[in-house]
Amino acid sequence: MKKLAILILMMFSFSFMNATQPSPKTHIYITEYKKAIASVHSLDTTFFVKVTPEQAEAILRIEVEFTIKHFSPKFDVLATAWYSPTGNEVDEKMITLKNGKQHIVYYIKTKMIDYL
Repeated sequence: MKKLAILILMMFSFSFMNATQPSPKTHIYITEYKKAIASVHSLDTTFFVKVTPEQAEAILRIEVEFTIKHFSPKFDVLATAWYSPTGNEVDEKMITLKNGKQHIVYYIKTKMIDYL
C-alpha cells in the first residue's frame, strides 16, 4: 500500500512538472535572462499573444527593473521583445517599441535605462 501511494505521488509530480513547461498553450509570455556574452546580458521576452508596442515596452521595463533589483548585473542588459505564436524560435519576430526602437538597455556605468 505504501509503495502504491509513493508511485501515485511520483506520477502526479511528474505530470504536474510537464504541465508547467512554458508554451503558447500555458503562458502569455516568458522572459529569459541570459548570462553575459561579450560583456552584455540578454533579456528576451517572448510573447505568445499579439501585444501592442506599448504593452511590450511596459513588460520589458518591468522585467529590466526586476532584473536590476534582484540580480545586480555586472554588465549592460539588452532587453528585446519578441512575438512567437507557436513558441518556436524560427517563428519569432522582433517587436518594435512605440518610439521605433527595438531594444531597451540598462547601462551599468550610468545606472540608466534607455533605448537602443
